Amino acid sequence: LVTDYGPDFGKPKYYKVITNQQGIPPWKIHHSRVIRMEGDTLPFQQAKTENGWGMSVVERIFERIEAFDTATVGTTQLIHKAHLRTYSIAELRKILAAGGDLEKALMKHMDMIRQFQTIEGMTIMDAADKFETHSYTFAGIADVLLRFAEQVSGATGIPLVRLFGQSPAGFNTG
Repeated sequence: LVTDYGPDFGKPKYYKVITNQQGIPPWKIHHSRVIRMEGDTLPFQQAKTENGWGMSVVERIFERIEAFDTATVGTTQLIHKAHLRTYSIAELRKILAAGGDLEKALMKHMDMIRQFQTIEGMTIMDAADKFETHSYTFAGIADVLLRFAEQVSGATGIPLVRLFGQSPAGFNTG
């Protein structure tokens, strides 16, 4: 241990590099040549248990980043379903159960609908069939994502503006 009074007092005098890779010797490094990245300060007893090392900075923020990522992925999935279309076909179960030519004809019909909806924007269907579109709006989703972003910002200690590289909302910057 370092016995000289100073910032390294009580810390190891030498560090050993231990590796299982060939070609890298087991070096012994003097404490003055090491830049210690100790992490967040722990209470004395806990720090003693961790051999003087602090809590991982990544560990502290990992759960918040994971929650933000989950919220972002969920929002993306919702946006993909913002415009849902349903097509009701009379006796669909019977057609699928029969299979063969009836099922092939159904698939051909659905392909034709997809083709013309893309190219011409029209839906060709039997008079007995029913086609509906359902559009959803997501008021409040931006606020939810912002709350998750604020949690990440709080956990990292980095201001939201700097962390996400955005200018503050609500200010006249022009």
